[in-house]
Amino acid sequence: MNVLPGGRVSFDPTASAEGDWAFHCHMLLHMHTGMMRVVTVRREGEEA
Repeated sequence: MNVLPGGRVSFDPTASAEGDWAFHCHMLLHMHTGMMRVVTVRREGEEA
């Protein structure tokens, strides 16, 4: 999903693949300045 500079986007994903997933910008400088998050998908009821 591409987001324009200064833009915002909201989404409600359906998570069906367990594991760690990276949400990030493909510009290395942006990734190093915080435009990257790791989202973990677990089975319902599974503890962190």
